[in-house]
Amino acid sequence: MFTIRSWAVIGLLVLLSAPAAVHDALSRRMPERDENGMTTEAVIITALLAALAIAALAIITTKVLARADSINL
Repeated sequence: MFTIRSWAVIGLLVLLSAPAAVHDALSRRMPERDENGMTTEAVIITALLAALAIAALAIITTKVLARADSINL
């Protein structure tokens, strides 16, 4: 028959071993992911989109400033 002290020890051992057991179970179920980073194609596309955004911002700013300068008060 178990005493309260032995149940406490068993409970503590279960709590301490639970994270390792969960990690082992998940690592067996989940396939390993490729974590090598972004591909060159993705980097180039991102850079092109950033350049287009900067160009659009420059064009809009130029047009707004030109329109503001043409206002007669």
